[in-house]
Amino acid sequence: MSKQLCFILAISLALFIAAPVYATETETPIVINVQESDEIQQIQQRSEQLQTNEPPPPVKAAMPAPINVECKNVDGDEFLIKTFEVAADFDPNTLVEKGYEKDGFIFAHHTTEKKLNEIRKTKEIVETVQVETDSKSLEDILKRLPTTKSYDADGFAGTLALDTGSILTEVSGYTTKTSTISTVQEYPGLMYADPTYIPQSAAKDGTTLPLTDVQWTVTGSGLAGDSLVPTEYKATATYSKNVSSQVPTGYVTKANYKGIVEKADVDTVNYIVTYSGTPMYVANPEPTPEPVPLPWGILFAVLGIAAACGGGVFLFFLFKSRQGIQIYNLIDEDYICIGRQVVDWNKPVLDLNHFKDIIQSNTFTFILDKVSSKKLFGKNIAITLDDVTVLHMVKGYNEEYRFNLELGGILDVK
Repeated sequence: MSKQLCFILAISLALFIAAPVYATETETPIVINVQESDEIQQIQQRSEQLQTNEPPPPVKAAMPAPINVECKNVDGDEFLIKTFEVAADFDPNTLVEKGYEKDGFIFAHHTTEKKLNEIRKTKEIVETVQVETDSKSLEDILKRLPTTKSYDADGFAGTLALDTGSILTEVSGYTTKTSTISTVQEYPGLMYADPTYIPQSAAKDGTTLPLTDVQWTVTGSGLAGDSLVPTEYKATATYSKNVSSQVPTGYVTKANYKGIVEKADVDTVNYIVTYSGTPMYVANPEPTPEPVPLPWGILFAVLGIAAACGGGVFLFFLFKSRQGIQIYNLIDEDYICIGRQVVDWNKPVLDLNHFKDIIQSNTFTFILDKVSSKKLFGKNIAITLDDVTVLHMVKGYNEEYRFNLELGGILDVK
C-alpha cells in the first residue's frame, strides 16, 4: 500500500472521529434585518475613530434618569417607553436617544408626549370696596353692596363674600344751609292795640325768636256818644329768626370682601418618549440533525489502517489548519488576548460568553490565521455575547486577517 493511500485513509478516519455523522440537512442562513439609519453610521464612525486613535466627539451632558421604563409588544411590534419628570422649561429634544440598543433590537424615536403635573395653590384674599350714598341708612347702603363678587388676578380666581361687620360709613363733605325758624302767638282780650302789651320774644325748639310782626283784630266794640268804638283787641304776633347750619353733602361707605381663591400651577412636566424597535437579526432555528448509525466494522478496519499508515501526520496538519481565531479585548487602553476559539468553517460561530468573566469592555479585535481566512473567505462569522449576536463577513483571503468589533456596531477593517 502506497503512502498516498495510507494518507487518504487516515484523513477519512479522522473525519469520522472529529465530527459526528449527521443526516443530510439544508443549512439555513442567518438573516440580519438592520434598519439603515443615522444611528448605525454613527456607530461605524465611532469604531473607525477607535481604530485610527482619533479623539472621540464631545460627550453630551447627562440627561435625567427616567422614572419608568417599559417594554411593550403591540400586534407584533416592539416598543420601548421611557417616562421622564423634568422642570416645566426643560427642552424635551434632549431626552431623545439615537441608536439605542436593547435585547437584540435597535430602537428609533417614535413619539414624545407631554403631560402637565398641575398643583392647586390657594390663598386668602381681603379686598376693600368703596361706594357713595346720599344716606347713611344701612338699608340704602346694602342696596349698593352685592353679597358676593368675583376675583381674578395673578392666575388666582374665586368668589369673595361681603363681610357685613366691616362696613364703615363716613360723611363725604358738608355745606352751609340757611333756614328760618318762626312761630305765631295770639294775645286776645287786649283793651288797646298797643305793641307794648306784646312780649318781644318767644321760644321754639330751644331757640329764642324775636318779635318780627303784630296783627291786630277788633274783638269787641261799644258806643261812645253816637259813635261805635273798639273796646277789645286780639294781637297775632309773629316771631322768627334765620338760622345757618352745616349739613352733609353725601356719605362714603367702605366694606371688605373676603374669600379663598386658588390657581393651577405647573412645577414639573412628564415626557413619555416612545421608541419603535427593529430586530438586529432574525435567526431561523435549525432542526437538530439525527445521527446516522456508524458502520462499526468499517470504522474499526479504517482505524487500524490509519494507525499503521501515518495518522500522526494527519493530526499534525489538522492542528495546523485549525489554529482557531485569537480574541483580544480592550482593557485599560490596551488590547489583551483573552483566548482562542476554533470555529466550524461551514458554520463559523464565536461564542464570547466563554470569556465573560474576564471581558472588561465591549470593544474587541479578532485575528484569523492564513488557513482560517482562506477557508472562511466570503462567509459570515456570528459573534455572540449575552443575548446579542452580530455578523461579520471575512474579506481577507489566504492571509492573516483581523477585524474590530464594538458591541452595537461592526467595523470591517483589513
